[in-house]
Amino acid sequence: MSALPDPSRHEEVLVSPMYLAGSNGTGDAGFAPVAHWPHGYLDDGPCQLLVTSPDQRIRIGWFGDDFELWRITAAEEAVATPRWTATFNHVTPAEIVAGLTTALAQDYAASDPYENNGRFLAKPSVYWTDAV
Repeated sequence: MSALPDPSRHEEVLVSPMYLAGSNGTGDAGFAPVAHWPHGYLDDGPCQLLVTSPDQRIRIGWFGDDFELWRITAAEEAVATPRWTATFNHVTPAEIVAGLTTALAQDYAASDPYENNGRFLAKPSVYWTDAV
């Protein structure tokens, strides 16, 4: 007769494909596309790391200890109210956050800050296929 396994014993389980595993808790994948943007490490408050576009119109906040790990916003000006906000929790795969930050970095690089013509600031389309 075999003994039942000890439930208090830690056992490593690998998940494949990786996107089903959720966040790895570091935020590295989401920040990789914007690694060249200014970083601010915040000691006070819930936001531990804030990465902003050079003109501060895009803000990517990492809340590593909270249920809501990521908050990403885009605004027409650095001090304006965000036009949109995206939040991701601890079960969001890192590849999804990285996909959004990659698209934001590309759209930002292609935009002119004086014209406010960045795709990341475009109004949503009424057509579902265009909006997606």
